[in-house]
Amino acid sequence: MIVTLSRVSLRLYTEDDAVRVLEGRPRPGETWARDYPMFDEIDFLRALVLDRRAGKDPGQLGSYQVRLRENDLVIGGASFFGPPDEFGAVEIVLGIVPDYTGAGFAAEVVAGMIDIARANGAGFVIASVDVANVAAQKALVGGGLGEVVRGETIVHFAHEFAA
Repeated sequence: MIVTLSRVSLRLYTEDDAVRVLEGRPRPGETWARDYPMFDEIDFLRALVLDRRAGKDPGQLGSYQVRLRENDLVIGGASFFGPPDEFGAVEIVLGIVPDYTGAGFAAEVVAGMIDIARANGAGFVIASVDVANVAAQKALVGGGLGEVVRGETIVHFAHEFAA
C-alpha cells in the first residue's frame, strides 16, 4: 500500500521489505538517503519481522517508508505502535534523516498518519517526544496534533477525531 501525500509518499512495509532494509539491501532501483535507515527504525523493523513470522499482521497500522515523491528517495520512516487501545488511541512515531529535516516533511507525514488512523477506526492519535526535541514538537503540531501534557522530560500530543 502506498499513501500519496503532497511531497512525500508512505509505503507500507512488507516483511520482505523489512528484511531487505535490515540487511542493508535496497530494492532494485531504490535509493536511500544518507543515514537511512535510522537507528530507531531498525528496532521497529525487527519487531515487524518477528510479528509477521508469528502470524500477526497490523494491516495499515504498521510501519511505513517515507519517500520523496519527486525522485522516490527514501528519507525516513513512520510507524504505529499497534492497533487502537481500549480508548481508541493509536500511537505514532516517525523520523526523517538529518539531510531532510526542517523542510516540513515530518509534519506532512504526521498528517498522513492521522488520515491512516482515521480510516482504520482509531478515535485518537497520540505521540510523545523529549522536551528538548523542539523540531519534533513543531512537526507534530504542524501535522495536526496538539500538545496535551508537558512534563519535565516528555511532551505528549494528541489528535481526537470528531464523533
